Amino acid sequence: MLEFEPQELAPLLFVNSILLRLPQQRGPPITKEDGSVVIPLQDLSAGESRSDPSSSDSIENYDKTTQSWRTNPKIAVWVIIGAIFLDSVFYSIVIPILPFYVESLGLEQIQVGILFASFPFAYLISAPICIWAVDKLGRKKSMMISVVLIEISSIGFALSNQYWLLLLCRSIQGFCSNLTWTSGMVMVAVSFKPQEQGVYLGTMFAVAGAGTLLGPFMGGLAFEFSGYDKRVPFLIVSGLLFVDGVMRSFLKDVGKPAQKSKNSPWRIFTSPKALALAFVVSVSQGGPAALEPLVPVYLADSYGLSPAWIGGLFAVAICGFVLGSLLMGWFSDKYPHWRIHAVSAAAIITAGFAALLIHTPNLLFFTLSLFIFLFLAGILNTPILPEVMRIVARDVGPGHEAAVSGLCNCAYSIGASVGAAGVSALYEVTDLNVCMYTLSGIYVFVCILVISVVLRGKIFSVPKIEEHQLLSASLEEESTSAVE
Repeated sequence: MLEFEPQELAPLLFVNSILLRLPQQRGPPITKEDGSVVIPLQDLSAGESRSDPSSSDSIENYDKTTQSWRTNPKIAVWVIIGAIFLDSVFYSIVIPILPFYVESLGLEQIQVGILFASFPFAYLISAPICIWAVDKLGRKKSMMISVVLIEISSIGFALSNQYWLLLLCRSIQGFCSNLTWTSGMVMVAVSFKPQEQGVYLGTMFAVAGAGTLLGPFMGGLAFEFSGYDKRVPFLIVSGLLFVDGVMRSFLKDVGKPAQKSKNSPWRIFTSPKALALAFVVSVSQGGPAALEPLVPVYLADSYGLSPAWIGGLFAVAICGFVLGSLLMGWFSDKYPHWRIHAVSAAAIITAGFAALLIHTPNLLFFTLSLFIFLFLAGILNTPILPEVMRIVARDVGPGHEAAVSGLCNCAYSIGASVGAAGVSALYEVTDLNVCMYTLSGIYVFVCILVISVVLRGKIFSVPKIEEHQLLSASLEEESTSAVE
């Protein structure tokens, strides 16, 4: 038996690795006595099994090859992005059809308000259920439950002629939206490195804004061309959701969640740093939500615009939110150390544009100011989730991605609900100037809050592993020398 010294093995292994990469000519397979077929060693290509293709090993490799697209995290992300887009379209498609429901069902304004508020309310109270479902059932099962229930909700909207049924369908929609977002954000968190998550999260927020933009246009067009049949828009969405469900069914759970710590995931709701960043999410969503009931009234009173012009102006402005989310996703991946500067600058500049909106000299400057306002709101929202993930992994323990997503979803729903209702209530007793200055002050407070949290906890700074290794090595050397 030959024996080699370690220094003699290195060149042999190098030559062997080169030879294995050379193309080999395939020879005839060898049939053994038991009937199995074996390919000679010198005829094997890289990664090929020695067994016959009918053997279990080769079948397993064949399945992995043919099903690799089902476990590809990038493909899964785009399927989830499509699901979020349809969810946003379904959320806003009811807006142009709302007058029909008001007239046919004899609804009062307070009932209409409750109908719209049922979505964020169900979104909020369903957070613990969604966290449990994603954590225990898995991401794919949660996504399939979501698409089945939202399909039932869309058919219910198409066929309902009673107010309580509309309220139920809208609440189911809020629950399904939370389940879809939680599954999607957890999948991104466990499938990609922190420096790769920004672009996908930014795309998710961007398509959500695009879906909200397209929903009223698509709903109004389908409603009008169908002879004012309220069933047609929802049946179109139902058909698209069926295709979405088929795409979800082909996917498998991708990514491997980190091993969970023994700490309770609910400790995230007691982390001051995580709650501070969740507050930033609330404000970034509450700002645009606060403008929805205020700006149309202001434009109609100040510039005499028709509803069609107001809708077109909002369409242009929402493009700013989409663009801001996409750019910040790319920026936070490229320059993670500068996230805090981008968020702080966005908060303080957004405050300025919030105050500027009511002092613009003409409609062009107003539209430009609204576009920049929503652009900065998109910048504020995108980089928060990866930072909350890192804080929870450090303070609570790994493996709690569903709880982090639930926290951010709660922050989103609270911001959207309080933003619209709170500023509208303030507008009832004051005027638009007071509302916008109040909104501006909130953004200034967010800037101060983020900077103070960063200075105390060093959030938005990604530690280098090499530095920790060097530090531990130096400490070990010092302790060894001290013992000696």
